[in-house]
Amino acid sequence: MVGHSLGGPYVVLFTSLYGAEVAGLVLVDGSHPAQFARFREATGKSMQPTTGAMAIGSALAWTGIVRLASGGAAPSTWPAVADEVPRAYLPSSVEALRREADAISATLDAAGRVRQLGSRPLVVLTATAKASPAMLAAEGITRAQSDRMQAAWETLQADEATWSIGGQHQRVPNASHYIQFDRPAVVIAAVRDVVARVRATHGTSPQ
Repeated sequence: MVGHSLGGPYVVLFTSLYGAEVAGLVLVDGSHPAQFARFREATGKSMQPTTGAMAIGSALAWTGIVRLASGGAAPSTWPAVADEVPRAYLPSSVEALRREADAISATLDAAGRVRQLGSRPLVVLTATAKASPAMLAAEGITRAQSDRMQAAWETLQADEATWSIGGQHQRVPNASHYIQFDRPAVVIAAVRDVVARVRATHGTSPQ
C-alpha cells in the first residue's frame, strides 16, 4: 500500500486491521502521530488546519462559488490532472473534506497506537525542499520557524521507518510535500523496491 500525507496513517491503520492483505508499504511524506506537538514546539503556535472556510464552502457549494474560488493553479511541473480533478470534484466533496480535517487528531491518535508493522518491507520518502516565501506567508511563520519545523519533520519521518524491521528512510531532494508530482520516479522506484523485496520472500506476506 502507498500512502501520501494523511494517507500514511490510513494505510498504517488498514495494515493493523487487515494485516494478511498488506505485504509492504510506501509512506510518501506521510503524516506522523506527533507532528502537531512537534510543530508547536518549533513555531510556538498551533499548525493544525482549521475548517471554518471548509464549512462555509460546504454550505455554499450549491452556488458554484467553491469551483470559482478553489485555490490557484497547480505548479507548471505538475500533471494537468492534479489541477483539473480537484476543481471538478471539490464542490461535491468539500463537506467530506471538512469532516476528514476535523478528524485528523483522532486519526493520528489511532495511528500512534499501532507503530508496529512487523517485518513488512517499508520505504519512507521525505520531502526536503524549503518552503517558498508564499507558503511562509500563508502559514504565518518565519524562515527560521519553517527550518525548525523541517528538522522536526525529518526526525519524525526517520521514526516512521523504525515501525518495520524492514524499514528504510529516504530523503528526497528538490521535492515538496507532493513528492509524487515533483519526483515521481522516486516514488515508482520505492514501490518497485518494496514489491521486489516481497517477491523475494516467495510471495508470502511478512507478519
